[in-house]
Amino acid sequence: MDAYQLLSKNLQKKIYDMKWEAFTQVQKEAIPAILTTDKHVILNAATASGKTEAAFLPVLTAIEKTGMESLKAIYVSPLKALINNQFERIDKLCEGLHIDIHRWHGDISAHQKKKFTKAPTGILQITPESLESLFVNRQEHLANFFSQLEFVIVDEIHSFIGTARGVQLRSLISRMEAFSNHKVRIIGLSATLGDFEPVKAWCGPGDAVLTEDGPSGRTLLYHLMHFPGYQGVKPRRMFEDILELTAGRKALIFCNSRAVVEETVVALNGLAGTENYFAHHSAIDKNEREHVESLMMRTVDKSIVATSSLELGIDIGNVDLVIQIDSPHSVASLRQRLGRTGRRKGQDQILQLYTTHEASLLKTIATMELMLEGWVEPPGTYPLPYDILIQQALSTCAEHHGIAYELLELMLKQNPAFQVLDASKVRIALKHMVKTGLLHILPNQEVIVGLEGARLLKGKEFYAVFMAASMYDVYHGQKKIGQLEKSDLIMVGDTVMLAGKPWAITEIDDSRDCLYVSPSISGESPKFEGGKTSTHVRVAEKVYELLLSGENFDYLDVQAAELLDELREPYGHSGLTAHHRPLFKEGIAYQWELFTDTVTVNTIVAMLKTMGVSILERDILGRVTFIYEGSVGLLLDRLLTFGGSTEELLEAIQDRAEVQSRYFEYVPAAIQEEMLVAHELDLIGALKFLHRFKFKIIHST
Repeated sequence: MDAYQLLSKNLQKKIYDMKWEAFTQVQKEAIPAILTTDKHVILNAATASGKTEAAFLPVLTAIEKTGMESLKAIYVSPLKALINNQFERIDKLCEGLHIDIHRWHGDISAHQKKKFTKAPTGILQITPESLESLFVNRQEHLANFFSQLEFVIVDEIHSFIGTARGVQLRSLISRMEAFSNHKVRIIGLSATLGDFEPVKAWCGPGDAVLTEDGPSGRTLLYHLMHFPGYQGVKPRRMFEDILELTAGRKALIFCNSRAVVEETVVALNGLAGTENYFAHHSAIDKNEREHVESLMMRTVDKSIVATSSLELGIDIGNVDLVIQIDSPHSVASLRQRLGRTGRRKGQDQILQLYTTHEASLLKTIATMELMLEGWVEPPGTYPLPYDILIQQALSTCAEHHGIAYELLELMLKQNPAFQVLDASKVRIALKHMVKTGLLHILPNQEVIVGLEGARLLKGKEFYAVFMAASMYDVYHGQKKIGQLEKSDLIMVGDTVMLAGKPWAITEIDDSRDCLYVSPSISGESPKFEGGKTSTHVRVAEKVYELLLSGENFDYLDVQAAELLDELREPYGHSGLTAHHRPLFKEGIAYQWELFTDTVTVNTIVAMLKTMGVSILERDILGRVTFIYEGSVGLLLDRLLTFGGSTEELLEAIQDRAEVQSRYFEYVPAAIQEEMLVAHELDLIGALKFLHRFKFKIIHST
């Protein structure tokens, strides 16, 4: 039976009424996978391939007769904006089926939440943080919410895998399963999965089915231009080129930081003499972001400059082209961003790349070449999530209003999110929670929330496991513009860019964490704390392959091609091969070009520091600059036979080693150290790397 025949008669009629000509490949595969098996299903397909319908058409068929009586499916999204964006799309599929769709997040009214609480039916759209809040604040309703649950649809599932937030979500799914009278199946949606196994492992017990779409059939047009910047300032000539390229067109311009977004919008609007470019990132007020999204749905000749805030599928209508300024963080990110263009039938995908410094040029070419080869980074891992265990233990105690100690320990150990943890250390972590007042044990061995735990539970930050910087809310009169990070360096009279406009700070109210501003004629790029980024070993290796190669790339402009040739020169006459890693020597300064993954570079840097080597610099490609007056040959021999401990290595990089989680500070000190090592270091891997390659010293001429 084909996919269409498997759907209910009502859904078949809806498809007919919507005048669908045919299913996409992912829809053809997903419908039978969901309706004829009881397995988890992962849908991996390009943006605009109809993944949402591929998931919901069979789910609606499965719940059509019971969805009006109870909650049957939960749709989990990484973003509130994506929930709002998808609501109408899913609601349209539900029309005529008498299946309700509900939203639950911080911007949904108390009236709507009360309505759902009284009659939890159909489909619920929610974020992990709001799902956490249900367990803490709506304990008496949980059985009614989840007793008939059958499906959890996780949109942009790749954004959860390998993150603290992903561990939290997996734990919450397990806790929902405990209430359900059905097997709860996970349906994951993604456009950028490079490896199925980590996602399968995340889904947990039970087999998983992977469905993928074929080639899109769209033509990709792409070009790279290099405009050298100066001390981090983007060149005017690049902005002039973007202005010319986007005139009369609708473009999505991606930057790697919020500060560069602001700089770019102000520069482009200044050159254009009108407001044709709009900023979009997480520090801009929600109302302003929604206004920009709505405007872009209606326009055909204005552009958005954004961070990854618009990477995850928020609908802004058809886009003529995508622009990337400097190297994207990953191949997966570039692929996700590229998916925002060429969505109209018969439309080409257009990608314009700009680079402003040498490392960016090399990484951009490597990233582009790997994407063209069809490679994408596999999902990462989040090692040793004792920090999330702490939060989930608190949440579980709040949910049960107290729970037997042995049962709490058993529930945590059996939760798929924490299967990787050492059982004895789970016990140590729980005892530490009692010692520090997060939990309290009654004489009958019942565990309740302690005084310190109660303080955490009362805070609005409890539900999110990821770290967030302390921020000022920024107001122009009564209108909130966005947020800026707190700093002792911010003073009245300073100028700053925010929401694509320059502002002068007129008042600072520390008691209310507010800044007040007025329009200005100029402003400085704001300072925002950037998240840690890492480079996959394959990307770093690809850069080295490019430097050794003589291959020309016809999508490079003259400046980019000439710079690539210039960067290749030291490699062309040195006899280097893929089995080497060079050390370029100038006096007592060395640049060691490791071209490997970030954790291996971290470890080798730490090893060098324990030997007294002074590290000057390291870059995104795994190139380390250091000072050493002794024999570097003997230094390499010492590295190959390194006998130091991970504790010594951790101390050597303590200034930058961190686990980006709100609950890390509540983990026992000994386990904290173990977590830091797992997140930042890999001594065995570093030694394997050092023994794998030959290291050639190349003297400068």
